[in-house]
Amino acid sequence: MIADTSAITNAVKRTVADIHPDPDFQGKLYRTIVDAAQRQVVESVLKYHRGNQVHSARHLGINRNTLRKLIRKHNIIF
Repeated sequence: MIADTSAITNAVKRTVADIHPDPDFQGKLYRTIVDAAQRQVVESVLKYHRGNQVHSARHLGINRNTLRKLIRKHNIIF
């Protein structure tokens, strides 16, 4: 369990403030932030586990096949 989520909360607030007025993100704000966070989390966990997908999936609490889909979705190379 994450003890302190304030860093995540502050990063999201800054991101929303930075891109909210941009018309290119009209209707895409949620998806843009979720995709960026998802990619960062998956990359970080894969790096921590030195590319081991079984351990990474277990750490993330997802199925290994779901992890593989996320790796393909975000074109993650490790």
